[in-house]
Amino acid sequence: AGNFGFVIPGGESLTALQERAWEAVQAIMQQVGEGTAVAVSHNLTTKTIICSALGLPLATYRNLRKDNCSITTLEFTPERVTLVRLNDTSHYASVLRPSPRPPAIPTAT
Repeated sequence: AGNFGFVIPGGESLTALQERAWEAVQAIMQQVGEGTAVAVSHNLTTKTIICSALGLPLATYRNLRKDNCSITTLEFTPERVTLVRLNDTSHYASVLRPSPRPPAIPTAT
């Protein structure tokens, strides 16, 4: 469990964050209709959205791994929400691959 109503001074509770984030998702869905939308968000916000979308208790966020800059994909249909991709970091490969070494510059001896 947890005290999801706790508020750090100047902040908001986790419950309030989840409500605000889910309202934003619903507004985006209304604007986009059946199209595709991309949203960029903070780690904890994304976790609360996943919990809302899948009807999971908020405490479940602790069981979701979300690395920085990872990609999570939710698919919304009239029948259900499907978690298509969670914490995908495959796009890191091109960034983390070592750069090729520049050719050696011949030196005079």
